[in-house]
Amino acid sequence: MKRKSEENPDELDEIAYVLSEVDTGRILLQLPEPRARTFGVSPNGQWIAEGREDGRLRIRSARTLKVHRDFKTHDNTVLRVAWHPAKPVVVTSSKNFSVRAWDVRDGTLLQNDRGRDILVEVEVSFRGDLIGISYLRSTDIVPLDLSRLRD
Repeated sequence: MKRKSEENPDELDEIAYVLSEVDTGRILLQLPEPRARTFGVSPNGQWIAEGREDGRLRIRSARTLKVHRDFKTHDNTVLRVAWHPAKPVVVTSSKNFSVRAWDVRDGTLLQNDRGRDILVEVEVSFRGDLIGISYLRSTDIVPLDLSRLRD
């Protein structure tokens, strides 16, 4: 995603996805998305989880950028997204300090944790059993409960 630079009017006018060829840099597709605030690519490279300022999470095809799923995850801006390493699960965080885990296939809430400070980063452990939450002044490690995740 890119944002326009006021010093360089040739750059993009707003936040946008830009797909380009790796070898040549030739732009294949530009998609303005002014409400997007964060994104993460799935471990298999097929999906993009997009956190939005309206509290929504969009799951997009990484090849076409078409929206596959779109659901409300928070009451305010989604600040961070993190994919589970092997399951169809995305962890999101928001401005109200909440950290939530979602089944991206249907938008089922799997876990809801209340943070205690300004959230900086959220990550899922390599084994997929823990959520690491970095705050401005500290860090928490909480278990990731996947008991509600259907097969």
